[in-house]
Amino acid sequence: MKFAPPLLHGFWLGLLTASMACAQEEDSAQLSQPEAALFASDGPRSFALQVDGQPLSFASPHILIHKTTDKADFISADWRDASGELTHQRDVLIIKPAYGVIVDYLYGKALHAVSRSFTFAAGPVAPYAHGAFVSLSGKNAGILVLDGSNVAIAGNTVTFTSNVTTPVPLTTILQSWSGSMAPAVEYVKPSNPMIVKFNVKFPDRVDQIGVAWESRPLHLSKHEFKGWAACLRQLPAGGESSFEIQ
Repeated sequence: MKFAPPLLHGFWLGLLTASMACAQEEDSAQLSQPEAALFASDGPRSFALQVDGQPLSFASPHILIHKTTDKADFISADWRDASGELTHQRDVLIIKPAYGVIVDYLYGKALHAVSRSFTFAAGPVAPYAHGAFVSLSGKNAGILVLDGSNVAIAGNTVTFTSNVTTPVPLTTILQSWSGSMAPAVEYVKPSNPMIVKFNVKFPDRVDQIGVAWESRPLHLSKHEFKGWAACLRQLPAGGESSFEIQ
């Protein structure tokens, strides 16, 4: 049996360590700045989530799943406190190339004041749907929420504020589109309040989306999927296609 020389073994170990560190940095960036996966450099530049006035940390994530396909990117991670109790989780699903969803799960059993804010790189920032958008370089970049949060725009920053009782998912939609009209986003009430469902209506199709905190059955229309997330795409003539993240 032949063994690699110590120097060669050290080289491969160093290369593996560097590769793992690079992957962890990419995972952290996708979780802390999810908008960068969808918007160009002139899109939103900063994302912040505060709970009871304290910024929620997304550093050093515990990655639960990270999948990349030709149709979508999905990553989920969770965080725990010093005693090991689960505090929060973030799912990021990007449906290429037009939109994505950030789902922040807050755990525990309490009432909290929550603030989500996004600062765009440039203006003017205008309201749309239940959020705000900018139009730059021939493209529009928009952010909206699926709940009844109060929406305020100040300069280039849009802020969503609400009071929530945990456990709860906080859902934020990212959109990128050309033309004067954004694809309409419609909230769908799920039977399980920890599952997120919504539809995105394009001129030529309707996407039904389901996202969960774990791999589990997801029901869209009369179809059952199994995974962390699923998309059912319906065409005007009655055709369908779908995919799921397992």
